[in-house]
This record gives sequence, C-alpha cells and structure tokens, in this order.
Amino acid sequence: MCESKVFLMTGDEKEHVMSEVVRMEVVDGGIRLFDIIGNETFVEGAMVRYADLMTHEIVLEK
Repeated sequence: MCESKVFLMTGDEKEHVMSEVVRMEVVDGGIRLFDIIGNETFVEGAMVRYADLMTHEIVLEK
C-alpha cells in the first residue's frame, strides 16, 4: 500500500499529525489530509517541507 505518515515540524520538534494518509490537498489557509477510511484533518497555515516517498513520510511546516 502507499499510505503515508504526516508530521509537522515546529523548530526542531517533529510532531505526528496523521497516519495512513492517502490524499493531501493544498488549500487556502493550509493543507487538508485524508486517511484511508475517509477521516479528514486540516493543518492550518502549513506548507510541505518535504515528502520522502521511499519511507512514506510527509513533513509539513508552518
């Protein structure tokens, strides 16, 4: 499967936001995340720092 874990960087801290993410939308004001069963999380003011497709890790930052 191709689900990813999403983290939010704040300074040197990396905080887990959501697991099993299958869709990510960049929208006005932040990023909307969706998991494999349809749950949704909105990270206000975030942008993508990097996505590591080998480890299925997406890191956001504000």
